[in-house]
Amino acid sequence: MKSSFEECNVMVDLKGFLTPKEVRQLIKGANFGEKARNQLLIKTLAYTGRRTSEVVGLKMLDDKGHVKTNKYGQTIISGGLKPSNIDSENNQILWSIVKKKKREMRWIPCIPELVKQLVDYIDIMGIKPYDRVFPITRQRVFGIVRRAGKNAGIEMVGDKMIHPHHLRHSYAILAIRNHVPIYKLKKLMAHSSIIVTEAYFKIAPEDLRDSAETIGEAFRKTVNEIINEERVNSTKKVGGISSRKKSKTKKW
Repeated sequence: MKSSFEECNVMVDLKGFLTPKEVRQLIKGANFGEKARNQLLIKTLAYTGRRTSEVVGLKMLDDKGHVKTNKYGQTIISGGLKPSNIDSENNQILWSIVKKKKREMRWIPCIPELVKQLVDYIDIMGIKPYDRVFPITRQRVFGIVRRAGKNAGIEMVGDKMIHPHHLRHSYAILAIRNHVPIYKLKKLMAHSSIIVTEAYFKIAPEDLRDSAETIGEAFRKTVNEIINEERVNSTKKVGGISSRKKSKTKKW
């Protein structure tokens, strides 16, 4: 029987993510074949936290589970990053996200540097508005990430061989460590439930400890402030009684 944590499809391996430095090494390691495409592909996966299928698209299947093809016998790909989905003015990308076999389109903010690099790449390559930026298969993406990892000396991430989804988890962990509120992270990751987002805290338990220490420090400060305030009030009260006694004495 699977635990609720495993059902969330989140890595159980506590070391199943890359540090920002390792991500940079991985990008440098993608300097083979179509270098510009490979490096931009890894940057897109790492800097947006998107699933591989959202970046390169998914094969369309019919009711019987067969791959759909067009009249020329070419496989029909649904979704994937397209130039028409990039809003460079507002630094956001319209992603095609599949949830429970239903597809929805969602605008998600993106860092300006990546948006600029994508736009420049699209212009240089002459990619048409409704064509995919990365017209490759999910299997090819796995191959690129594995080879980049080998070149960078990062063949294993935690207990598993490096694969594209490690970049998505790394995005979430980095967000947690930079104190991004969980409800905002849920929207950035396009999770179907907050329970899935909460599961990432299992990968970064030290961050919970840090949060507990921060809360503890806040409570200590609050308690000290209350104590100091009570001392001041007590002093004022004592001073007030003394002055009233004196004034009464004078009046008598």
